[in-house]
Amino acid sequence: MAKGGKKKGGKRKRHAWDDEGKAAAAPAPAVKGKKFDSMFSQWKKTNVQRRNVRQDKALSYEQLKAQQLAELRKTTAGDISDDDEEEVAPGSGSGDDSSSESEAEALAPPRKKASTFQSFVSLFQAAPAAISDDEDEAEDDDMAGEEAVADEDDDAADDTEDAANDTEQDAEPTTESHADDDDEDPAPGQTNEDDEDKDPYRARYLLKEPSEADLAAMATAKPAPFVKLSTADSLETHVRKGFYDAAPSHRSQPLTHVRSRLYAAWKQKDLLALTPLQEQLQGALGAYKDLLYCNQTTANLAEIRRVVMMHVTNHVVKSRDTIARNTERLGRNAAAEYRDQGYSRPTVQKIKFIFVLNVRIQVLILAPLRSAAYSLVHELLALLPETTTTVHNKERFEEDFGVEEPSALEGTEWQKIFQAGNNDDAFQLGIALSRKSVRLYAEYHHADIIIASPLSLRKTIGDAIVDVAPGDKTSVKLPVDYLSSIEVCVLDSASVFLMQNMDHVRAVLNAVNVAPKEAPEADFSRIREWNLNHQAHLFRQTIVYSHAPDAQLNNVLNRSCHNWAGAVRLLPHYDVDSENTPAMCNVVPSIKQIFQRIDAPAQVGSCPLAKEADVRFEYFAKHIVQPLLDHPTKHTMVFVPSYFDFVRVRNLFAEHKKLINVVAISEYSTDAQISRARTHFFHGRINVFLVSERFHFYKQYRIRGVHQIFWYAPPSLGPFYAEVLNAMGATDEADAESLKSVVLFSPWDALRVQQITGHKRASRMTRSGTDAKSIYMFC
Repeated sequence: MAKGGKKKGGKRKRHAWDDEGKAAAAPAPAVKGKKFDSMFSQWKKTNVQRRNVRQDKALSYEQLKAQQLAELRKTTAGDISDDDEEEVAPGSGSGDDSSSESEAEALAPPRKKASTFQSFVSLFQAAPAAISDDEDEAEDDDMAGEEAVADEDDDAADDTEDAANDTEQDAEPTTESHADDDDEDPAPGQTNEDDEDKDPYRARYLLKEPSEADLAAMATAKPAPFVKLSTADSLETHVRKGFYDAAPSHRSQPLTHVRSRLYAAWKQKDLLALTPLQEQLQGALGAYKDLLYCNQTTANLAEIRRVVMMHVTNHVVKSRDTIARNTERLGRNAAAEYRDQGYSRPTVQKIKFIFVLNVRIQVLILAPLRSAAYSLVHELLALLPETTTTVHNKERFEEDFGVEEPSALEGTEWQKIFQAGNNDDAFQLGIALSRKSVRLYAEYHHADIIIASPLSLRKTIGDAIVDVAPGDKTSVKLPVDYLSSIEVCVLDSASVFLMQNMDHVRAVLNAVNVAPKEAPEADFSRIREWNLNHQAHLFRQTIVYSHAPDAQLNNVLNRSCHNWAGAVRLLPHYDVDSENTPAMCNVVPSIKQIFQRIDAPAQVGSCPLAKEADVRFEYFAKHIVQPLLDHPTKHTMVFVPSYFDFVRVRNLFAEHKKLINVVAISEYSTDAQISRARTHFFHGRINVFLVSERFHFYKQYRIRGVHQIFWYAPPSLGPFYAEVLNAMGATDEADAESLKSVVLFSPWDALRVQQITGHKRASRMTRSGTDAKSIYMFC
């Protein structure tokens, strides 16, 4: 092909002038349809719109702040007198005004440059909130800002619109403010609120702050021992004195230092008159001491929850009012300093040009079951004043936590726990309070109270809490901050936690008041000093109530509770003549009841308690299992309280499955497996029926055909002993003589033995010395 020739199949490059003649004659192109934007273009436009909205809001906020500042200066400066005004010469124009202003600026003294520390503080300080005159309107609007994250459903936008509508309806002019609320007149008959110096809340968090030396001494000092003060109404009072107390003390007291609006509401509902039990508990609650009450029953559970939720509600309302009042004061005087918060601090949100205070979580309530959380929430709603007319997400709450129709059948104390139904143990619920509304399912960072199960909270926090050492809040920092500022922690029905997993409870309590890894929204100028110094756990009050005393609950109180105000333990006194009778007195059949003591050998440089589990297992294998292998007998039950020990004993019997027939039943067994095992055991086709304590707690079966029972350890709850023994029966006199119960115990099982035999016998059976016996028998 010649040079410069056209390539076959190719096209010559077209120049602009080639089509000049054709362009004029060519018809106009048809108008194409509008093309839709791509996903990237839509995303870009959405971001631009959001950015413009934020800029408009920021501009509006700056204008409002400038307007408020101008009004404040005008109010402070007052009117300028006519004598001090400069007269303007006739005919002077705007140029003269500008020159006079420039001269005034030149003659004005130079502004003082802020220090480096002040610049650092202002960097993390939140913008001052413009508190509206109507506190009801502001507090109701704080619920609207959290809607984007409060609900996981698709109706989040609808809830936000509803909250905004509530704001418009509640917006009524009033002259009330947070500052005025603190000085409101007390309700008739109440004389305690104005006495601020004696208010335990103000004395603890506002008026008197421990010095650095005292805080260091609190953090390093060993907990003071409990001292038994008295025994009244079948309750023993043990008190650990506070850091500033000269001697341990405890007394019953009525409700005092209640916020006026709560006091008026409770008086109208006739809730101020406390029962003797409630006054005894209020003596520790009102003084902000740790409390462990170990005599919970179905009959008094409502009384306990009522006085505890009264204390929680009063604490939350006081804290909200204090922070809101200080925020308003900072709006008038930005140079003032108020340290009233933790890392999880209140935030200021703007809803329809109204600045709203969102107070972060301060109360944590651990509940074992959804039915317990349901009762606690309804108890809280019953304590709120009549002005609180709106409960957001109540239908969703009733659907998720609502109880089934309660059973009318009378059963044991443990059967009544599950009668309400809805016994799920994985749940969590945030609650936000305001004067006119309550929001359930509030996001944690915008909630005042969290009600959750230990299992669910442990899953939410993660495995970081495993590395937290008990009592040491500086060893690790958590990725979440909503547990860092907890001031009151409640363990509801702690006996049920013993049947679940106490490791979750201990882990969650160790994570409470641990400093977070990051606090991007924290106002460091208002964080308390003891929060910054990792000493917030010294100011936390822990409230625990359970059915019976237990060593694990004492461990929680001693290892995870470091309240400088002290602690109170109210323990039942088990005696034949008292209201709390030992479980042995409730056994109906004539059974030989034998108690065999196990003592761990003392070794130099080692703790006997650390080897107690291995010593018990070896004793059980030698003195219980080996005789059963040599002479297999039928109708034998082995009761194991701990699930870890249950697995260990099950594996021991599995090694000798050719010599003896054993069936192991736990709470994880299916109904078919349980029914088949019970039938085989009753007809004698199985020698040993191995059962865990949690199986008896959750299933509540009566095992028939038991002639002898071996307790690997005393049960966690004394009534279990009588319930199992009362199920034993005999068909003739020969079988009746063979009925036998053998309990293995050690000196560290003193609290459990007390529930079975009583205090006097238990103290004699668990004492140390050369005269201590190894076998005790009761008929």
